[in-house]
Amino acid sequence: MKRPDAVTAIAVLLLVLVLAGGALSYAAYPGEYGAEGVSTATGADFRLRSSLSTEYGVIAIDNGTEAPVSKLYIFIDPDYVPYCTDASGADAYITQVEKELLRCGFDNFERVDAKKLLDLMLDPPSAVEMGILIPFGTLPDTVYTGQPADEFLNWTAKGGTVYWMGGIPGAYKVSEGEDAVKVSSPETVFSFVTGASKGEMIADEPVDPMCSALNLISTSTRFALSPAYPGVEGMGVKTSDGRCSISAVKDGPGTFFVIAGIPGSEQRHDLSILISAGITYQSEVADFETGAFRGHTASSLEYTSTNVSVYVIYGGYFPIFGKRIIG
Repeated sequence: MKRPDAVTAIAVLLLVLVLAGGALSYAAYPGEYGAEGVSTATGADFRLRSSLSTEYGVIAIDNGTEAPVSKLYIFIDPDYVPYCTDASGADAYITQVEKELLRCGFDNFERVDAKKLLDLMLDPPSAVEMGILIPFGTLPDTVYTGQPADEFLNWTAKGGTVYWMGGIPGAYKVSEGEDAVKVSSPETVFSFVTGASKGEMIADEPVDPMCSALNLISTSTRFALSPAYPGVEGMGVKTSDGRCSISAVKDGPGTFFVIAGIPGSEQRHDLSILISAGITYQSEVADFETGAFRGHTASSLEYTSTNVSVYVIYGGYFPIFGKRIIG
């Protein structure tokens, strides 16, 4: 079934790598980009256009029995300051996350404060296809106190997805107007954090084909989940002992994604790609094509699976346009 995907992005940003502190910055440059696709009996046909010469990747992702996230809530509240930054720093970082999501083709997101976060834990009755980003490793005490009956656990119990950055899940909580404090045993609430990394090991082995297909770039494994824990799936780049820059694990019917490392430009990049491409716990690359072009190009991907997302990304490691054209 053909999707109404003939959308054009005008005045998209051209990424420029600035070799200063390893930071990524973006310079405005006019461009016109588009992509559309249609499912076929043997996979998918796609057509791409770009007014500028650009690298491209088109990736077919088999999601098994799971549905990609279509709505994202981003927790940020200046009255509940996380352990690893201040209110202004948190706001600045989330602003960059939002810009990166838009560049990568995902625009259905909104910020929520501590009160709204609690409301989400109670409603709706199902959270399937919904995600929550906890960007700085700290939960407000409106939903989490370190006890197994805390409201935050309702989210994954309802089939929701959690994207966790900046720490080991459940390790910090914060009350309104106070400093964040450590939770003594987060594994009593989130058993999958048992054995999670507290120190840093640099990963250097891509978990392919997904890492190369999606151009995932973070190499940090601090806070990564232990590969010894049953059901932990690694993505991104891994160390010699199997710890990965991105870990995924089922928590009841829901899913936790842990993006390892202190939140920075690499973590922000990988998070945005995961969400925009529609990656789930069961995702596997069914087929992908990469290349470079200017003007128009068209080709096909081949696969037999039925629950497939097809994602297009321009710019290689420095995205300037992204779009999920199927699924």
